[in-house]
Amino acid sequence: MTDKPTPFIDDVRFFLADGIDHAVLEFELGPEVIRLALGQELVQLLIGRLGDLSAQMETRRRQIDPTAGQAGDTMRMTAIKPETVSVATVPGTEDGAVIFQTLSGPKAFLMPKQAMTDLAHQLLREAERSVPPHRLNN
Repeated sequence: MTDKPTPFIDDVRFFLADGIDHAVLEFELGPEVIRLALGQELVQLLIGRLGDLSAQMETRRRQIDPTAGQAGDTMRMTAIKPETVSVATVPGTEDGAVIFQTLSGPKAFLMPKQAMTDLAHQLLREAERSVPPHRLNN
């Protein structure tokens, strides 16, 4: 038995099925196309795990190059705009949760009490800063 190397994906497409009860994830591997049907719960799980994988890749990148992210190094990141933001308490603990409702579903983050206080201060500082108007170059 020979070990086949993991193929690289040439293209990925993601769309809703006609019945809107599931999504279809389509991978193009050269001449071969693989289609997978995913329910809404699995789509949310996939999005979360891909986010975790992205964080792991960034951690490994910083282990390889400890100076990354300093002195002008930039990292591409897409900000997801939430439709609503809410908070929740975790019964029996001092922990809380911040819940962002986005187009792709809710994203909840569990936070210890001190982290909630730190986040509140950071958000207030960010909200209080003044940004000069953008000038167009002629």
